[in-house]
Amino acid sequence: MTPLRVLILEDSAVDAALLVRALRDGGYEPAWERVETAAALAAAVDRQPWDVILAANVMARLTVSDALAVVRGRELDVPVLVLSRQRGEQTAIVAIEAVEAMRAGAQDYLLMRDLSRLAPAVERELRAAAGRAAHHRAESALRRLVKAVETVGIGITVTDVQGRIVYTNPAEARMHGYTAEELVGMRAQVLAPPAARQGVAPERLAALKGWRRESFNMRKDGSLFPVQLVSDVVSDASGTPVGIVTCCVDISERRQAEAAQRASEARYRKLFERNLAGVYRATAEGAILECNDALARILGCSGGDEVRSLRVADFYFRKRDLKRVMDDLYRLGTLASHEIELRRRDGSPAWVLANASLLQEGGGPAIVEGTLVDITHRKLARLQLEFQAHHDALTGLPNRALLEQRLAAALRHAERGGGGLALLYLDVDRLKAINDTLGHDAGDALLRGLGERLTHSLRREDTVARVGGDEFVMLLPAVRTRQEATGVAQKILKALAARFQLEGREIQVTSSLGIALYPEDGRDAATLRRQADAALYRAKQLGRNTYRFSSPDAPDAAPEAAPEAAPEAAQDSGADAAPGSAAGHQGSGRGPAQACAPDAAQGSGQGAGGTSASRRELDLELRRALERRELLTLIR
Repeated sequence: MTPLRVLILEDSAVDAALLVRALRDGGYEPAWERVETAAALAAAVDRQPWDVILAANVMARLTVSDALAVVRGRELDVPVLVLSRQRGEQTAIVAIEAVEAMRAGAQDYLLMRDLSRLAPAVERELRAAAGRAAHHRAESALRRLVKAVETVGIGITVTDVQGRIVYTNPAEARMHGYTAEELVGMRAQVLAPPAARQGVAPERLAALKGWRRESFNMRKDGSLFPVQLVSDVVSDASGTPVGIVTCCVDISERRQAEAAQRASEARYRKLFERNLAGVYRATAEGAILECNDALARILGCSGGDEVRSLRVADFYFRKRDLKRVMDDLYRLGTLASHEIELRRRDGSPAWVLANASLLQEGGGPAIVEGTLVDITHRKLARLQLEFQAHHDALTGLPNRALLEQRLAAALRHAERGGGGLALLYLDVDRLKAINDTLGHDAGDALLRGLGERLTHSLRREDTVARVGGDEFVMLLPAVRTRQEATGVAQKILKALAARFQLEGREIQVTSSLGIALYPEDGRDAATLRRQADAALYRAKQLGRNTYRFSSPDAPDAAPEAAPEAAPEAAQDSGADAAPGSAAGHQGSGRGPAQACAPDAAQGSGQGAGGTSASRRELDLELRRALERRELLTLIR
């Protein structure tokens, strides 16, 4: 059963049922609706499409002409079949009504008494309607095609198999300096230069089908211009070629753009290869696609081939540095004047100033393009200046400025965390005598050796600084108790007790240590420095080669005489005492001496009167002689 949408114009339900049954008998499965008025008809055709309309010739409220006016007014191509109730003896009336209905737009006129003709008539009109629809679509398509061909910017020419132009569009004519009327009838070879005016033999057309080429065409004025041509053979139903359709595109601008691009690429390549900066292209995953010789030199490679055989990560010391660079690129898209430390092929560092951009090329993998400028010498010079600004030139140890920075940081950390720290002042005993006897070069060598021993005696997080000629300061941020500080002080004195090799001789020196603890002895840097200095002064007063704490109730260490030099050291323990010490002039009023006087008196073990009197009797020459004798005793 064939589905069929049927609209029935009938005021008799019985007659409508007869029509539906006749359609079913003819092989259709009708989906139908019955209407009796013009308004109902209009609503029905506006609501949905119909395959066929069956209209009774006589109805109380709707005439056939009114019904056809509604249908045609909406430009509906729906077959309308009129059915008459007239009897056979009324042939003349039937003929008149049929003619009027057909003139009004009906497709057929049938009698109700002979419904056997209904299904064939419907089938015929459906085929006719389908044909009309196809014809209408073809005409519309042809109109659109003609419009497109006439307005398109591409030249289109149709020739017969002999090469004679039978059609050309305005674009083709304008392109060659002609009008369309001028070209029709001419041979297509007129559009080609004289040297290229060979045509295609008709017998070859069946095998060609279509071909594409780039060449030059000639305008009416004789000038040449580059074109791209695409030709296709048109055949009839039997497959015999009847013509050729050729599309022509003026590619002058494209050729100019290509030439400009080649020139630009040549300039870019020259700039790329001769650039003093390293230039590269790499994938975001780390594959190096392209680089110049300057980049290879910066990275210590023999050439671009060696660079491309490696990955970007191979030129970084630390993976986290590469990750940080890529994170910034993904976040910002570009990097400008970014200082990066890279690794050369021989493992040495190379500092570069990097500029890079992250590009997405047509949905492909992300590409990194950038340049590297070698700033290794400049960076090392800057680092050297920074090092010199914060380190002692002789020993390489931190200087006073760097010590102050680290002390301030350690104090902040201790205050936040409730911890402690120790500040140790160390003074080399009788360095002047060594300089006077062996020379300043030996004294400098001694200071360097002292710095090395002090550094090796402490932990990595501790700081050893040289702040004066023979003065060293040690910052111990992890020391919290006097017991820990005592252990460190003893370790230092033990390390310094071993003899030094100077000028081919073995020399033994002694040192004095003053210790201040945070927070017992002070909660700020100035106070801790003052307390450590006072403790150092006490240590020197009490015989040297020992250590003292700043606090009066701290357990101090007894003086430790240097091996093989104990008599001289003890004898000369007061020779270098400051004028304000208890062993020297007692009334000078110097702060550290006043704080240390009681301990000094207890440590001396003898009356101050006799000793002081004997010391005062020594003039300057005797004191110098004692120093020289002590130094000679220390030298083997």
